[in-house]
Amino acid sequence: MRFRDWPIGLKLLIAPGLVMAGAVAAMLVAWVTLSELQEAAAQRAQDRQVRDVRAATLRVSLIKSDLALFRALAWRTIGVRDEVAAGLRAGAEARLDSVEILAEMFDAEASADEAVLAGATRAEARRYVATARAALGAAGAAAMPQVDEVERRFADAETALREWEAFYLADRQAHDANAAAAERRVVMIALGGAAAAFAVSVALSLLLSGAISRAVRRATLALSRLAAGETGVEIIASDRADEVGRLLHAAAVFKRNARAFERAVGEQAEAEAQARAALQEQFDRLAGSEQRLRDIAGAASDWFWETDAEDRLVMISDRFFEVSGFSPAQVIGVTRLSFAQRAETPEEVATWVNYAKNIAMRRPFRNLDYCIKATDGRLVHVRSNGVPVFVKGEFIGYRGASSDVTALVDAQREALQSSRLASVGQLAAGIAHEINTPIQYLGDNLRFFESSIKTIAAALDRVRTAAAVSDEVSARIEQTLDEADVPYLLEELPTAARQSLDGVEHVARIVRSMKEFSHPGSTAKVMTDINRALESTLTVTTNEWKHTAKVEKDFDPDLPKILCLPADLNQVLLNLVVNASQALEGRETPGLIRIGTRRDGDAVEIRIADNGPGVPDGLRERIFDPFFTTKAVGKGTGQGLAIAMDVVVKKHGGRLTLEETPGGGATFVVRLPIAAEAGEDADETLDPVRR
Repeated sequence: MRFRDWPIGLKLLIAPGLVMAGAVAAMLVAWVTLSELQEAAAQRAQDRQVRDVRAATLRVSLIKSDLALFRALAWRTIGVRDEVAAGLRAGAEARLDSVEILAEMFDAEASADEAVLAGATRAEARRYVATARAALGAAGAAAMPQVDEVERRFADAETALREWEAFYLADRQAHDANAAAAERRVVMIALGGAAAAFAVSVALSLLLSGAISRAVRRATLALSRLAAGETGVEIIASDRADEVGRLLHAAAVFKRNARAFERAVGEQAEAEAQARAALQEQFDRLAGSEQRLRDIAGAASDWFWETDAEDRLVMISDRFFEVSGFSPAQVIGVTRLSFAQRAETPEEVATWVNYAKNIAMRRPFRNLDYCIKATDGRLVHVRSNGVPVFVKGEFIGYRGASSDVTALVDAQREALQSSRLASVGQLAAGIAHEINTPIQYLGDNLRFFESSIKTIAAALDRVRTAAAVSDEVSARIEQTLDEADVPYLLEELPTAARQSLDGVEHVARIVRSMKEFSHPGSTAKVMTDINRALESTLTVTTNEWKHTAKVEKDFDPDLPKILCLPADLNQVLLNLVVNASQALEGRETPGLIRIGTRRDGDAVEIRIADNGPGVPDGLRERIFDPFFTTKAVGKGTGQGLAIAMDVVVKKHGGRLTLEETPGGGATFVVRLPIAAEAGEDADETLDPVRR
């Protein structure tokens, strides 16, 4: 065995023993005292290591418990399944229990000076645990205000722990310094005693103690820096087998363990940071999804709603309030029946009965049609669809969507009315055909009567001439004719026959107009006389305008025929004449409708003007829009001018414009090409209203 591997006590014993027994005794005392000091130092080092490990374990436990608490609160706020939330909470509770146990064990062997700071650290840890458990026990949004308090308690506990570590480090360094001083005093006393005996013993003792002290100081310094958290301190490896070698070996092991612990803490912190970032990303995605749903609901023409188990509305989107004008206080917490119009027809009653059956059976319902009265007095037709909602098998209400189908209902009514009018038109065409034949008979017979009366009158003149040869015969003939009022009949019958013929001709003209106007037409364009079409339109609409207006016609007799769809063009002229007539209703004196035609280059122009109130400037841009009307309910659908614009522009490649009429009123001008083919690509961008 090498000398350097000998135990230090043996080294210190052999050198004085070689000189004298007195030196042996002094060295023995020094060896015993130094051994006790070294054991005390080793015990302190072990105690420091235990305390450092406890402090580090408490800090890590605090960090893990804070992460577990944050995770449990965050996932509960997001809304996860109950079993997941319970597992997260149980994990947080376990971490808090660990913190509480470690706090109770923390620095149990503290000295009187350390007791105050150790007690403060335990107290702050207990307060943090209590605050965290209160946050875990709080329900819903009530937990969020307590999170800040938990974080403050966590910071206070960390601060108290750091203060204790700083105090403990200073105290430990003071103890180390005192121990080193005591060792030096003992060595000096022992060496002094030996020097009194022999100078060689003193020199040898000083040499040995110096070598031992340097190794011990290096080991002590290394352990102190390791205890302070400097895991990068250099520890010189030694193959010594004595106490110093073992101390250095223990320091090296402690350094490896400290570095491993530091890496573990860093990895845990990195994992926690990644978990926090993932949670924040989840929050951001959920917030974005919620905003997208809000934007979609706000942009939809329908509205969405939700009811409770008693069919009371608990949520409805803003679109409903825009349509109805209601406020949320008027509809939230009540059923649809409370603001829907009362069912009056058997069909409406049956609709609500079927709805009640579906609600009672918890079945989806489709196409629930009903009316509500908006705040501005309008009747709004609503169509609703809904599905039942169950949570864990328990029925909680309905969710669905509703839409404003007022325009659809009006369009259906208009389509029905148009169908009826089409049927009436077909019937009128058939009646006109049936009337035309007897009218022809009447005309022919009246003409025969007229010519026969003339023939009879001539025959009577010849009879009078023949009877003039005898006064008696002549007088008897005249008397007979007077008694039969033949002279009066001969005078009045031609007039009556002519008036009857005029009446029959007027009826025939009406019948011809009806036949021409009600003719369904064809899909091919034909050459058409616009003046004749206007005459037919005026004849058909006579009952519309004869009580409200006089009609002035200014037709160009040389107006050429144009290539068009007669039936569609008749509809345009009819709409414009009827609009002009209706604009003059309510006047004390009849108004005036002027209708004129003329050729303008390669087109014909039809002007229909009235001296009514005209069209306000604010409405001139909208009068050709579908379903736009200024007439009272039941007087118009807003389709007439829209149809006219479609026929003139799209089907005929023409123009339909509104001009201001001098002196008031409105003038509609229809301009149509004479023979050009109009296509679907007709220019629709032209402004229909000419300023």
